[in-house]
Amino acid sequence: MNIQQLIKDGKIYSKTSNQFFDTYQEEKVPKADNIPFDWKGGLIPFDTYQEIVNFFLWTYELWKGESQVRLWYNTETQEWATYPMPQLITKGSMATTDSYCEKISKLFPPPWIDLGTGHHHCNANAFASAQDINNEQNQDGFHFTIGNLNQNKLDLHARFSWSGQLFPCHVSDFVAAPEWLHSAPDNTYYQILDIMLRTPPECPDFPKEWKQQVTEKITKPDHSHHIHHPYQGLYQGYNWRDCINNKSIINEEEDVLESNDIAMEISDIAYTVSEAIIDNPYDILEAFNESKPNNRQSIYIKDVESMIEAEIAYSQIKIRKKDALKETLDMLRAKINKDEKIIQDTNNLEELKLMTGASMPTIKSINYEIYENGISIEDLI
Repeated sequence: MNIQQLIKDGKIYSKTSNQFFDTYQEEKVPKADNIPFDWKGGLIPFDTYQEIVNFFLWTYELWKGESQVRLWYNTETQEWATYPMPQLITKGSMATTDSYCEKISKLFPPPWIDLGTGHHHCNANAFASAQDINNEQNQDGFHFTIGNLNQNKLDLHARFSWSGQLFPCHVSDFVAAPEWLHSAPDNTYYQILDIMLRTPPECPDFPKEWKQQVTEKITKPDHSHHIHHPYQGLYQGYNWRDCINNKSIINEEEDVLESNDIAMEISDIAYTVSEAIIDNPYDILEAFNESKPNNRQSIYIKDVESMIEAEIAYSQIKIRKKDALKETLDMLRAKINKDEKIIQDTNNLEELKLMTGASMPTIKSINYEIYENGISIEDLI
């Protein structure tokens, strides 16, 4: 027999020969909880990783649905690149359809090769689902998942696929830390890098053209039932009432794209306005919540609405002011909630009260003064 190794009763036997006989001798193989894996290639720039996270956060905040990106690797320069393929996002679902696009693949000709994917699991933990494993076993490369996008600490899971086998690894094995961290000792380096990888970026930048790769998957209304369409009042390009009343045939692709463009434009306008507001977000929200605003509150309302109207005037897509206003106020609420959570986690309200001049050692009072003084909680902690 020319077979060099055999497995019998779960044990490995290797062929051995001497002057007296030929046989197979048991190998004394050490047991391991995991198969060691050591990546020897180039690393993904930290800024690129943050762009991916920001893209995931954008799709999650807009649709509460999963999205993904493809990874390419240059075998000569050891560089990484990333780009999302066209995909359909199902609102409120951990499901998306990533379609191969030859136009995008041509952006990465040889010596670039497909070498992985990244996707998120919305507000769920990061893990490799059965579907992920099935997909990734046939795609060599680095695959990672990001979870808990609704929290200030992201959850991470990674694996490397090669020839049908998945090797456990860490995101930190493939992402380079910022230059300033390179001189840190190994134990400190990886601890700090892990914290940075799990922290949502402060600046929500990513290539704007990535947005054009995402389309919401809209299910046509069922004419046999009463339907409350989830986009009523927001996406005016999709006339769901006419569809039900007239039972007309809808060009789904055109309606989806139009609705998607509107949603993206609303989000962009809202982000621009919310970042431009210099007044205290607490005062802004209170003003809009008052049924009869006082003079000062009326000024707040007028200023915010004027900024939104100015942004809409530059838009090439027809946007309703009340939709952009709602999105803007939602972003301000999200900012307040995020900063209040950070303050709560410090467990040091008395000291923060003294530092900010807050009237009371409460989260809201401290955060109010932080906004009033034009600083951030990160400056204090």
